[in-house]
Amino acid sequence: MSIHFSLVTVTASGYEAEFYAANTPWSRDDLEENDDFLDFLTDLDEAQDVSVHVEDYIYGDGEVEAASEDELADIAALVENDPSFLDEHCDNIADNDFSFWFEPEEGMGQSEFGQTMY
Repeated sequence: MSIHFSLVTVTASGYEAEFYAANTPWSRDDLEENDDFLDFLTDLDEAQDVSVHVEDYIYGDGEVEAASEDELADIAALVENDPSFLDEHCDNIADNDFSFWFEPEEGMGQSEFGQTMY
């Protein structure tokens, strides 16, 4: 079995975060249930464009399945111990970029945002 995952980098006004996600996020909708992504948005306090860069990977051999939360944690630990892990042990199958407009709602802990695809 091989696992499919992505290294996601989100950037807004000089603030950047990196995290792993299952499969390939093509839009903000694909990240709406990712806690790291939601934490990033929570830290934004003004309307702005958010850029997302996705590096898509396959690790292992055999039938491809979406990485589980545990497998994503394992990948993160492997990369932390060996920064060349992705380059040496995983196949980069695609990269993509997209952005969306983020607007925090006044007085609410939730956000409303739209999307612009590139």
